[in-house]
Amino acid sequence: MAEGIEHELQRQSLLTLGCQEGQGFLFARPMPMEQLVRWLATV
Repeated sequence: MAEGIEHELQRQSLLTLGCQEGQGFLFARPMPMEQLVRWLATV
């Protein structure tokens, strides 16, 4: 798992290297718990 992915180019490079799991600002910014619960209900 890669951590700190902020840009699409980083994501593409990691996929090329075989890394298919990651987290970072590219996917979601920090948010309050209430907002997180609402967001999780949509994915």
